[in-house]
Amino acid sequence: MINALDVKSNSNIFNLAIQTNKKVANFSPQRFSSSNCIITNLITIDDFNYRALVRVLNSGIVTISIPAENLVSVTGLRNQESNIYSNTFILPSIVPDPYWDNVIFYLLGDSLNDQSQYNLTVDTTNVSLDYDITPPGLSSSLRFNGTTSRINVNLGQTLSAVIDYTIELFIYCRGDISFTLNPPILNPPNAVRSRSFQLTWSPVDNATSYRLFVSPSPTFSVETKMFTTQNNEIQIGSEKGSIEIEKEYLSSSKEIGFKVKKNPSLLGEFFISQDSNFNSYRTILSKDFWIGGQKGVLKGVEEVEAVTPSLVEPKYILQGIIGNIQTPFLFFLPQENTLRYYNKLDYSLPAYYEEVEISKWFYIALVNNSAKRRMELYVNGEFVDKSQASNFNQFLSIGFSLGGFNGNLAGIRITKGVKRSINEETYLPYGVQI
Repeated sequence: MINALDVKSNSNIFNLAIQTNKKVANFSPQRFSSSNCIITNLITIDDFNYRALVRVLNSGIVTISIPAENLVSVTGLRNQESNIYSNTFILPSIVPDPYWDNVIFYLLGDSLNDQSQYNLTVDTTNVSLDYDITPPGLSSSLRFNGTTSRINVNLGQTLSAVIDYTIELFIYCRGDISFTLNPPILNPPNAVRSRSFQLTWSPVDNATSYRLFVSPSPTFSVETKMFTTQNNEIQIGSEKGSIEIEKEYLSSSKEIGFKVKKNPSLLGEFFISQDSNFNSYRTILSKDFWIGGQKGVLKGVEEVEAVTPSLVEPKYILQGIIGNIQTPFLFFLPQENTLRYYNKLDYSLPAYYEEVEISKWFYIALVNNSAKRRMELYVNGEFVDKSQASNFNQFLSIGFSLGGFNGNLAGIRITKGVKRSINEETYLPYGVQI
């Protein structure tokens, strides 16, 4: 007998009850034949009774079949030729998504293939299936391993500010990483301006030279010359984004500055370290900084003492989970265990600043509400902030940002259509619940 249990009108998952007429060796989901669904989490109640979790892929008819000789009875039609009994379930039209009715892109953590209703081109680089860190309801998740990990997708269409659409993520944050959600801006300002600012530090014992490192970004670059407060130019190294400074120079001056060229908004971090083994240990010279809009005000850069090599901390920079080539929009800072979200075009100040638990799965939804002309942010089903309605271009890169994503992703879905009201209970699109 095959019966559906706990079918809810605003959920794409339900429990399945199976009763057999005899003990079945190695009874597994592979014995089922199904359409429009995925069967997971098969649990043995006893020798004759089982439970499983069914995740529906699209609204409408769901068929689950099993060889008839294994069943006591079934509800449904029997196919005499194949000796198969089936049970067909008609689920509500809003399944599988309580918010939207048109899936553009859908990727689940138990497969590296695009599972959306459209056959998109999905280019995967250094992303693997992780069977150790998984949410309830999935046997694996997608593991990203830093700067070389990413999934590139061409959506084939622009998500316009004048339509309703959403971007949903289910992410596991680690204590030693951060993630970035880039802003949905189709045409950012293209004016390039020079910014100048000064940094100070204390010398490190036994150091012969130092290297100042500016975290890379496709939207800003460092000028080829450094200068002191007296505008004396200093020759720099050839490595992009880093500048060599001799200790002899530092002995005569602790203040040094440099210029960057950038669109009106800038986001990144500064680091300083000893020259040798620069890639092995880097000291944070300052916290993250923002140059906001017209004012060009530098925030967060203060006098910071450099530390000895034994105390050098790991390099932390903003790491990305989704974007194209835009400025970070939503990101997690492991140093502070905070989630920040920008609601201004200059991204100069965080509008949402909340403590976030690390080493835990959580759900993010960005909902573009065209009627209210705003972008809404939901965390674990709760509304937390809003911004103005925005465009998101067709080129999607998962794991793309200043430093790449180093963590786990259980699923991502991009949909558009008529927005439904959000209920107090959150039903995730990946067959799992928080």
